[in-house]
Amino acid sequence: MYTVAALERLGFKTVPSLANFIFTRCPAIPGGTLYEKLRAKGVLVRHWTKPAIADYLRVTIGSREQMDAFIERTAEILRGE
Repeated sequence: MYTVAALERLGFKTVPSLANFIFTRCPAIPGGTLYEKLRAKGVLVRHWTKPAIADYLRVTIGSREQMDAFIERTAEILRGE
């Protein structure tokens, strides 16, 4: 899957999924922090604060354009932009 592969190149670990969403985390940044920074850039994903899954985001798979925007905003955040 395009999105999972792009996230893996950014260092993400993604739970295998056959649904229209993925459950993913990046060891380099806490899930809550990434959620807030994505939200500030206009990208909406789902985040929970339950300790066992607090570092994960639930990302709904959209159009290629939407996923490109998500990946680019995520890369910006990881670069400190």
